[in-house]
Amino acid sequence: MKRTFKKAIAVFLVVAMLLCAAPLNGVVGMGFSDCLRFYSKAAEESGIISGDCDNLTWSFDELTGELTINGSGKMPNWPNYSDVPWYSFKSAIKSVIIGDGVTSIGKYAFYYYDSLENVTIPDSVTSIEFGAFCYCKNLVNIAIPDSVTNIRDYAFSHCTNLESAKIGNGLKYIGYAAFEYCVSFSNIVIPDGVTYINQYAFSFCESLGIITIADSVTEIGYAAFVGCNDITDVYYMGSEKQWNKIKSGDFNNNLLGATIHYGHIHSMDTIEESAASTCTEKGYKKGTCICEYKYTEELPLLEHDIVIDKAVEATCTETGLTEGQHCSRCDNATIEQEVVPALNHKDTLIQVDAKAATCTESGWDTYEYCTACDYTTYVEKKALKHDIIIDEAVDSTCSETGLTQGQHCSRCDDMTIEQEVVPTKPHNHTAMYDSVKHWKECVCDSKIEEENHSFIDGNICSCGYERTIDVTIAIKNNNGSRTINYGETLELTAIVGDIANVPEKAVIVWYIDGIEKGEGETFRVKFESGTKTIEVKLVDENGVVYQDTTKSEISDSENITVKAGFFQKFISFFKNLFKISRIILQSI
Repeated sequence: MKRTFKKAIAVFLVVAMLLCAAPLNGVVGMGFSDCLRFYSKAAEESGIISGDCDNLTWSFDELTGELTINGSGKMPNWPNYSDVPWYSFKSAIKSVIIGDGVTSIGKYAFYYYDSLENVTIPDSVTSIEFGAFCYCKNLVNIAIPDSVTNIRDYAFSHCTNLESAKIGNGLKYIGYAAFEYCVSFSNIVIPDGVTYINQYAFSFCESLGIITIADSVTEIGYAAFVGCNDITDVYYMGSEKQWNKIKSGDFNNNLLGATIHYGHIHSMDTIEESAASTCTEKGYKKGTCICEYKYTEELPLLEHDIVIDKAVEATCTETGLTEGQHCSRCDNATIEQEVVPALNHKDTLIQVDAKAATCTESGWDTYEYCTACDYTTYVEKKALKHDIIIDEAVDSTCSETGLTQGQHCSRCDDMTIEQEVVPTKPHNHTAMYDSVKHWKECVCDSKIEEENHSFIDGNICSCGYERTIDVTIAIKNNNGSRTINYGETLELTAIVGDIANVPEKAVIVWYIDGIEKGEGETFRVKFESGTKTIEVKLVDENGVVYQDTTKSEISDSENITVKAGFFQKFISFFKNLFKISRIILQSI
């Protein structure tokens, strides 16, 4: 059914093109260019892009999200982003491959394609037109070849995730706001040949820290670098005198106020990738200049390293080889060695049975030898020597006997030293404690006098253990002091930090002027007038306040003042009369 539908569409398109070719502009209201746009939009997954004199084709792979544009000539400058023939696939396009022969990237070609991640631009492209990649928010890196001479207005980069754009050395013109709001840019290189950096060209590139500017630049437009607050260094390829002659528009203080490095020449200060040359392929070094400009240096070819493969004489059992040669780095310059047939033994081989080696006597595997030549497969298996295994000493404990060190051979009974029994040791109990108990313990792990710590009068146990916990407590939104009105109730909340470290039986206790008034995470305060100090503390089941790691009480406090003038009491009377809630939450 789908194939039938496509055939019907194809027939319809042919008719449409024939109608467009006829002089019917006045009759049907459709011009030739309108008809071509209709034709390209009607195709589902591929089509023809037609301009004034050039023809391009496009195809889209829905499985991979890849759009391919081939042909020769320039793309049209579409009057609206929705006129682009592949517009209906904008949300599915993840990568774009522009074929060699395409000479421009048209206006609105990829405007607001927020799924686009990768773009390949060939050396044939000379111009990137108005808004071509505007709002491509998932585009991270792009390489602009040396062939591109013009980057038009708004071409990039509201490309908020674009981290780098390697601009080719052929660029002559940077359009108005061309890279505006490229907030992820960290550096940019303005190549030789650019004379004017247009208005707002790099405005609000918030992460831009390093800029390299060629000495061909004579003017920097109004607000070209406005909002670029992180610029620290400018590497200028001309002299200080040339720099001072550059005409700069207003709102470029972020650029002009940075550290200027005059007479900059690119050098590969950091080598990030390299490949050695071979005899057939040139190597390279890829690196980064101190100005963060990345470039590649080509390395020359190596000469062949000729190695002579020496001739090998044939024997009774093995073939020989003629002399040859090869290059140690490649397969070129190779002269293959030819095989010389083996001489072969004829009724001259004697076989000898195997004999196993022992700790003190040598042996051999089954072998044979030739009575007509020196051929033999005999290989001596040297005496194994004793395989001494140390029988490690075992320390005695309070409950078990030990052993002295001994030894034996794993293959024979020679060299054996028997181990002797070591008597048990007496118990030696030592006072110990942990965060819960104290006891006396022997090295054999036996324990006596085991008891829980007691903190009745403080945070130090009779055994000497000093209790501290890594916990904090705070009154939520504590300002140090707070004022409420007569008749109001203030609800306070305690926040306990590092809750995992709080002991199981710990209690949150609230105090007013040092007197305990309540427990729990929340506490309501109400009194008639004056100022009172509210404290919250973390205590144990015996009422002892826990200490933190600095040996200070785990507590917090806030002063509460009640305003009790005539006006406050008057308001309180009416709120009570009309039953208006008088509870104030501390978070307010």
